[in-house]
Amino acid sequence: MNNPQNLPIQSDIIIDVIDFGIWPESESFNDRELRARYYIMKSARDDTGHGSHTASTAAGRPVNASFYGIVECRQDHCEALNILSAFDDAIRDGVDMISVSLAEDVAHNLPNDVIAIGALHGILVVQAAGSDGDKASIGSVAPWIFSVAASSTDRAIITKVTLGDETTKSVNSFSLHGTSLPIIYGDETRCHKEVASVGGLEVIAYVSSSDVSYVVPTAASSLNGDDFNSIQSYYNST
Repeated sequence: MNNPQNLPIQSDIIIDVIDFGIWPESESFNDRELRARYYIMKSARDDTGHGSHTASTAAGRPVNASFYGIVECRQDHCEALNILSAFDDAIRDGVDMISVSLAEDVAHNLPNDVIAIGALHGILVVQAAGSDGDKASIGSVAPWIFSVAASSTDRAIITKVTLGDETTKSVNSFSLHGTSLPIIYGDETRCHKEVASVGGLEVIAYVSSSDVSYVVPTAASSLNGDDFNSIQSYYNST
C-alpha cells in the first residue's frame, strides 16, 4: 500500500541495552552480533532472565539489529554511577538506540533522575514506564525519553481447571486440553519450586497480582485467593 505511514522496516541497527546482562546462547540471539560490558560483577551473563528477555524484545524478528555494549546491573539493583558509565560507553560506541528497561516506582525531579540525565545526548532512549507505584502513574517522565505505558489489555488466554467433583475454576493461563492430572500439595514434592524435577506436570498456584505474567519452567495455572483456597479444601477432602 502506498501509505506514508507504512515506513520501511529498518535494518543494521545497533542497540545498547542497559539491564541485568544477557545469555548469549539463547536462540533469540543466534543471528545477532553481541558485545557486552559489565560494571558490577565480573561477568555480563544474565542471572535473572530479565536482560535476555528485554534484549530479545528490543531487537525482535523484523528488525536486523545487533547489540553493542550490553551492560548490566545485579540483583535488582543499579548504582547511579554504573548507569551513567553505561550511557557514556554507549555514546562513545556510536549506537543507534539505547534500551533501558529500568524504572523507579515514582518519577523523580529531572535534575535527580540519573536515566534522564544520561539520555540527554541526542540518541533515542527507550525506557520502561515502570511496573510499580501508584495506579495510573509512571516512573519515566523526561520529555526526551520514549516510554509506552499500558493500563489494560484486550486479550487473555482463558481456560478452566476442573476438579473431580466437576467444580471449575477459571484462570488466565494455558489449556490442559481436557487432560486429567492428580493433585498433590507442595510439601509432598519436598520443595514446591522443584516440581519438574520430581515428575510434576503442572503447578496450581496462588497469586496476589492478577495483572502480572510470570515465566516458570513448567506448566502452571495461577488462581486468585478464593479459588486457590477452594482447591485446597477439595484436596483436603479427598
